Amino acid sequence: MPRIMLTLLAFLLWAEVSAQENMGMIMASRGDVRLVRAGNEVPLRQGDFVAVGDQVVSGVRSFSVIQLFDGAKLSLRPESTLDITEFALEGADDGYALLELTRGGMKLVAGNIATSNPERFRIKTPLSILTVTEPEASLSLCEERICEQSGLE
Repeated sequence: MPRIMLTLLAFLLWAEVSAQENMGMIMASRGDVRLVRAGNEVPLRQGDFVAVGDQVVSGVRSFSVIQLFDGAKLSLRPESTLDITEFALEGADDGYALLELTRGGMKLVAGNIATSNPERFRIKTPLSILTVTEPEASLSLCEERICEQSGLE
């Protein structure tokens, strides 16, 4: 009996830690969309969770929509790479996020973090770090430059 209780307790603690790491869920995924986690690459499908430290990669004619746990919605465009570097909720309207777009493009509908504290929701590119300034934002990278940007500064 004590061994069963110990196993159950270990599982509950693992589940709690795992849930804290998740920061969003895939609401839609079409085409070749992959998740890179701890060096392992797997297909990403609707209903899968993403966590801090993950990388989401979309292939040619592929996209994904990620619903973040603060209510933000992120659409990753074809041929894009997004690293989820930091994300934490610190109350109903507080927290912080750092997403790194290293290739391609994305559209963002702001959630609680970007709405209540825009300077705490940042998007890093190879060229700069941007904050959300509008309820909807969009960003596209073209080789060595930002070729389209709105709602970000």
